[in-house]
Amino acid sequence: MKKLHKAFLLSLMAASLFALSACSDDDDSTVSGNDNSTSSPVSTSGNSDDSGSTTVSASLPESKGTNELSGKKFSVTESDNSTITWEFSDTTAKVTNGDNVVNYRYTYDSTKKIINLVYTSITLDGKSASSVSDFVNVQKQISEAAGKTWTSTMEAYYTSQGTANFSTPDVFKYELGEKTLTLTKFYFSGTLPTTAGFKLSTTNSGYIELTQNSAGRIKIKDNGTKYYGHPTFSNGSFSGTMYKGKGEETAGAIEGTYTTSGTGLSGCTVTLTFTSLPSSITGVETGKAYQLGQSSSEDCTLSLALVE
Repeated sequence: MKKLHKAFLLSLMAASLFALSACSDDDDSTVSGNDNSTSSPVSTSGNSDDSGSTTVSASLPESKGTNELSGKKFSVTESDNSTITWEFSDTTAKVTNGDNVVNYRYTYDSTKKIINLVYTSITLDGKSASSVSDFVNVQKQISEAAGKTWTSTMEAYYTSQGTANFSTPDVFKYELGEKTLTLTKFYFSGTLPTTAGFKLSTTNSGYIELTQNSAGRIKIKDNGTKYYGHPTFSNGSFSGTMYKGKGEETAGAIEGTYTTSGTGLSGCTVTLTFTSLPSSITGVETGKAYQLGQSSSEDCTLSLALVE
């Protein structure tokens, strides 16, 4: 397993939020996989506070076994002399790299050696987000700083993305040594939405992808155009809106059913059957089952040392 550097932390800090990723979710690599078990979907809820900010909370799986991480702090020093630290309490984790900080809620399974994390707040490159509204405001700042005109379509797209980011658990496989901790990203727990990646090539030089490192995002490439959306997944069905590009233009509704197979870092599959698609997508058919194979997680490992 390879040890990633500073970019790994940035990918953990909601890469999709600030368009920074160590494990790219925009490549055109091929994948395959198969396995056999299923798990129930993660439920979510949302509300607005007095300021109008929309908050979303994820229902994490119950912790099982012994918490082997609570009260421990781990770090790694990078080639540029920056230090990444992970610090665990009973139910929360804090990841720090200089002024960049991400706070998580987490649960664990000490038998399977996995931790389920959902972030509660992020501060990265001077930009902070602890709600969907914060997330949308950050994206607006980034867009306007780049000279782009902010539109209602972009608002809708990033609201769906922010909701997915704050409600989708990130699942890590962990290995705890006497004085070390190794974390591997993109463990698939058998539920959707997920931050693990799945992909299948289609006609028109295209593909269908649940994009790795991006919470709940489905991407369809068709006739050279990339379509993005963050549909709601629940009880074997999904529905939402697809956009041409990342909020550039509304393409239309997407609906369908899904099944999953397997859990782990490899060999799992997700099968999608579409019942509704934007009319501009011609390389994917409704009523046809598409089995997506799991993307590799071999380059998404971080090794840390215990801070005593």
